[in-house]
Amino acid sequence: MTLPAGNKGAIRERIRSLRRGFDMAWVEQASPLILEKVVALPQFSAARVVSCYMALPHEVQTEELIEMCWQLGKRVCVPALLKGSHEYELSWLEPGDATVQGPVKIPQPRDIRRVQPKDVNLMIVPAMAFDRRGNRLGHGCGHYDRLMAKCPGYKVGLVFEVQMVDEVPVEALDVAVDIVVTEQNIYPPASVRGG
Repeated sequence: MTLPAGNKGAIRERIRSLRRGFDMAWVEQASPLILEKVVALPQFSAARVVSCYMALPHEVQTEELIEMCWQLGKRVCVPALLKGSHEYELSWLEPGDATVQGPVKIPQPRDIRRVQPKDVNLMIVPAMAFDRRGNRLGHGCGHYDRLMAKCPGYKVGLVFEVQMVDEVPVEALDVAVDIVVTEQNIYPPASVRGG
């Protein structure tokens, strides 16, 4: 099921309303189905440095994916917003690192150790919504788009199937992902991706 197209504000409102209705037990059940698909990607196998978001309760949960990266010897970095800044940095996250609630209430490392975005091989990206072409709708601040623009690595968007929309309106500074993974599908399909 995909939601019809609309302007960004209208889509955000529909998704916010949907997410308020998410049952946490369902989120915990659906998230591993998504992570299984991510781990099966050849780009995941090949990645040495993975950038991954630290999930809020209504997002696809990524804690298991981060743990798996560490077990496989991959280095993990996560977005971190410095107080008073409008730009995300990437910071290393190691097992046992203390985390805090960042300026916009998203978890991040307490001690920021900067990572060069060009060193990231694989970037795991959250969103309010995606369309089948990988166009992304964020919260509207542009933080993530600016960070994604600095990362040349392969970009994988994670959302639940109900957050897929027919079309995300695209603006000049918006950055698309290479593929979107949900609990039901991978977009675009392999026949379109050439894989």
